[in-house]
Amino acid sequence: MASEQKLTFSEQMKKQAEREEARKQHFRLIGNGLDHLQESLDNIESVDDAYWLLTHAIKEGQLPIVKALMTFKNLKVVPMRPTGHTPVHVAFFHEKWDILDYLLTLVSKTNYADENGLTVLHIACSIGNADACWKILDTGVDPNCVHRSNRLLDKKPLTIAQRARRTKIVEMLEALKATGEDGAPPVPPADEEPTEVEMPDDDFDEDQFEIYSESDSSTE
Repeated sequence: MASEQKLTFSEQMKKQAEREEARKQHFRLIGNGLDHLQESLDNIESVDDAYWLLTHAIKEGQLPIVKALMTFKNLKVVPMRPTGHTPVHVAFFHEKWDILDYLLTLVSKTNYADENGLTVLHIACSIGNADACWKILDTGVDPNCVHRSNRLLDKKPLTIAQRARRTKIVEMLEALKATGEDGAPPVPPADEEPTEVEMPDDDFDEDQFEIYSESDSSTE
């Protein structure tokens, strides 16, 4: 029985190694240029592999690859296991602002949150993407949703937008009766500089990505 279990483990390890190598090969092929892009994408059969590749493309700042994967593989801005982060969260944590702007044009009407309650709305407020904010808020999402991360200075969308001087978003949130940390709209001093958001360390287990259903992780 012991030898049978050992053989099964060995087979699993071999399969995992082969899978990782196949993923790396896919990423190299996609990055070789647009001439054979469709052919390269067609060879990606697993949705998990597609999201794994998307995560690497975001982290490396490869916007054309991100666009190709989102478009031709029909990927969505949804949470991914095991981290619970959406592609928007990945781009935000790694400060890939051009990719983040692109991904925010694709957000659904669900205000997905990570394990600390940091939502797509918080991120959109931080970088000043008013269109994404409106798309989410228009569905009736709570404008006072709170995230719990101790690494980020501000907890509510209005505070984030105020300190980053996102005037259009501030007006949008105030119209929806949003409040700041103390229950009232925050008003920073006139000479206060916008607060930089400190990015939390992001330690992905990049070899295990699955897709949550829309009901698994969201803040309505």
